[in-house]
Amino acid sequence: MTKRGSGVDTRLRFRSGVALIARAAHTVKICRCVQDDVRPPETAARRRYTSVMNEPQLYALAVALAWIAGVRAYLAVFAIGLAGLTGWISLPGELALCQSPWVLGISGVLTLVEFSTDKIPGVDSGWDLLQTLVRIPAGAFLAGAALGDAETGLSTAGLFSGAAAAFSAHALKSGARALINTSPEPLSNWIASGSEDGVALIALPLAFAYPWLTLGFLIASSLLLLFTVLWVLRRLVRVAKR
Repeated sequence: MTKRGSGVDTRLRFRSGVALIARAAHTVKICRCVQDDVRPPETAARRRYTSVMNEPQLYALAVALAWIAGVRAYLAVFAIGLAGLTGWISLPGELALCQSPWVLGISGVLTLVEFSTDKIPGVDSGWDLLQTLVRIPAGAFLAGAALGDAETGLSTAGLFSGAAAAFSAHALKSGARALINTSPEPLSNWIASGSEDGVALIALPLAFAYPWLTLGFLIASSLLLLFTVLWVLRRLVRVAKR
């Protein structure tokens, strides 16, 4: 009876140990599920917006960022750096330099300066002339950084493409604003500046999610602005001939 009783006790202890191990494994599984559920929301955003882009998508992203820099260079650098720093996106290539606290601080202050200066008739054209030295190099850097990597650095093709895109956007913006300044009332300047702010704010987040769609949107906006400027010029020429 003693041997049989000890055998029963051994089996009971063994079953109890197995049950404890099973419960522990189940508890660990539940904890992992809970951790997955409470994962910060920016992780999902990071996965969504940092999926590996192919070369054409990266090129579209680079040109789109350069175009935006040709209109709002400081806003582009500040928004890109802030999005990378907060974990909303994982910046490709050398764009991570925009996350530097110094770059964020300087670009943030200059964004506020540009926001107000760009809405003053006459002053905005002087500001555009001064920003020729900033917007084109900024666009070249953003495109070169987007297409480059840590080993090769900035992409040469990206630098040239970005400079061309930024120059085109800057020239179109500056020409349109110079034409608008021929009107004495300030409302047209406010509308034009606000439209530029709106286009930049819409295009910046979309560029990382839908680069080709964003690039198409920017090209369409540029063509619309170009046709508007040409139409206004023709009207002014007709009035002058009279």
